[in-house]
Amino acid sequence: MKILLICSAGVSTNALVMKMQETAKLIGFNAKIWAAPVSQLNDFIKDINIILLSPQIRYLLKDIKKLAQAYNITVDTIHPLHFGKANGEAVIKQILELPVSKKMVLNSFPSAFPRNNPPSRPNRSH
Repeated sequence: MKILLICSAGVSTNALVMKMQETAKLIGFNAKIWAAPVSQLNDFIKDINIILLSPQIRYLLKDIKKLAQAYNITVDTIHPLHFGKANGEAVIKQILELPVSKKMVLNSFPSAFPRNNPPSRPNRSH
């Protein structure tokens, strides 16, 4: 999965990108994650699955969704608290909850997310 974080200049997202990469590696989530300024979005638009907008450019969400729709790219915003604290784990969880990710994750981790086998419940009858 290819995930692009965009902000106004492409600098403020670097700490978050590193934390996200660490989390992805820890959980075995195969993702290429990088940051770029919004001015370079067109350079990457054909080669990404998810675009995450930093809080300072969330006002562009509608315009970027319209652009991304032509390429079937999911677009979302990063929660300001997660962005400010560079909480990579929270942002990875957010990504994993996106419909596009759920489909890709099911294909990547079939044993971790069984499709037809509901979790067993402990027998509590005594």
